[in-house]
Amino acid sequence: MKFIKELDEGNYTGNLLNKVTTANFIVSTTQYLQSQCETRLHAHKNPHICFLFQGTDIESRENELSYTRKAGEIFFYDADEPHRTITTLKSSKNLNAEIRDVSYLKTELSPSDLRETIETNIHKNFLSLRILEEMYTYDDITPLSLEILCLELFHNWGIERSRFVPGWVGLLRNYLNDNWQNKHSLSDLSKIAGIHPVNISKNFKKYFHCSYGQYMRGLRIRESLSLIKNSEMSLTQVAFECGFSDQSHFTRNFKIFTGLLPKQFERI
Repeated sequence: MKFIKELDEGNYTGNLLNKVTTANFIVSTTQYLQSQCETRLHAHKNPHICFLFQGTDIESRENELSYTRKAGEIFFYDADEPHRTITTLKSSKNLNAEIRDVSYLKTELSPSDLRETIETNIHKNFLSLRILEEMYTYDDITPLSLEILCLELFHNWGIERSRFVPGWVGLLRNYLNDNWQNKHSLSDLSKIAGIHPVNISKNFKKYFHCSYGQYMRGLRIRESLSLIKNSEMSLTQVAFECGFSDQSHFTRNFKIFTGLLPKQFERI
């Protein structure tokens, strides 16, 4: 398959809706229509994250294995990493946060560091929504606000590599991410992690950077993003599907994590 030359800084194959350049980041929103999908591989000059906030599309990377991207999901692309959008269902919209100079964040970062930390950061989706909200609110405060939000989005990069992280942390993270809809007991988590329950209690916040309750509610809110954008469910139905006792409980937590009300996100 023919490879497209590297796209210039801040450029994407979709229709550019808006763009803000800060000291160290380029933040933009783009739209992809079904008739305009780029079928050839392309790459970007700088590493960036892409947060899909509307629609569903099918994409592939250089290995040709295709995968589906849904609203509410976030993806990391390294500089010069070939990929393509094969098709989109109706249309899709993305928020892009591009790093102009990786050395500004941390000089010893490698591509694998970037990818691993962004993929395991539970807060990335919610910070992306706050960035998106700032883009829609645009005023003279926006550029600095976006700079700070992007730094917050990327600030955990490399932190876990600076110290020893026990193997049970990865086991427990994967288990919770795969079983976000279930209720768990400390005994269950102890068996999965292979350590004493007291060790989990003492060290959960140290390695997950939040309490167990915050982590699990965050996973449930993250799952709700796709349902709000890609299903015919009412917000009440979404609340129950994601394990919240009622819509009020769901709305309160959605606002805490994203800075938006569910209805506001639905309208974006």
